[in-house]
Amino acid sequence: MLIRLLALSWAVATCCAGPLRQDANSWDCKSPSPMTPQQTILYTYVGENRIENQDAQHHLHVRANVEVGVVSPCLFSFKLSDVDLQGVSVANRYAFKEALERHTVLFHAEDGIVGEMRHDPAELPWALNVKRAIISMMQIPRTAIDANSIVSETDVFGTCETRYTPGNVGRSGGTVTKSKNLASCYGRFGSSLPIIYTPYESKVSPFQTIPMTNGSFVCQQTVDANRWITKAECK
Repeated sequence: MLIRLLALSWAVATCCAGPLRQDANSWDCKSPSPMTPQQTILYTYVGENRIENQDAQHHLHVRANVEVGVVSPCLFSFKLSDVDLQGVSVANRYAFKEALERHTVLFHAEDGIVGEMRHDPAELPWALNVKRAIISMMQIPRTAIDANSIVSETDVFGTCETRYTPGNVGRSGGTVTKSKNLASCYGRFGSSLPIIYTPYESKVSPFQTIPMTNGSFVCQQTVDANRWITKAECK
């Protein structure tokens, strides 16, 4: 059994010049973010991976600071710092930390949907996937906050049918539940996850990966008055 527990918490917003300002005009922006350019949003990320079966007991804990910089109204920078890893050898821990902290990622987002991402060609694939997974936790369509919705969403899991169910959302913010049936995802082949999925293409089938894992991904997302994610807990 594979269990992933992820938590992302808003810490504070401060003004800080973004290091990748030169790319600010490289993407069109039809629906600007309410955040102010050159502002940096700080989060704390905590993740736990547990693999438990009769043959293995493996627990991996990750903690890191997340810096999301507002480069322009629809362009954001993403950087990890102070990465701490528990559950692996010291040598691997230092290599893991260095790889995750080395490069900054740029991503485009409009109306709460993350679009194209740009990264350094030297970025290791597994490190980029970790960053994609964290960025995915911050993804929420603006329309999903007002009513139940089902959208096709692309992130580290592939392209998946994603359900959004708003809770008690008012002018000051509220909560939204986000859920995916991972067996319905496609485009996730060659995954670095512990379970490797094989393509199964059938437009009429609800299953798009083999083995047919009975997995799901559920997030409880908290938004503020500007409909910006302040906290996300996923498993």
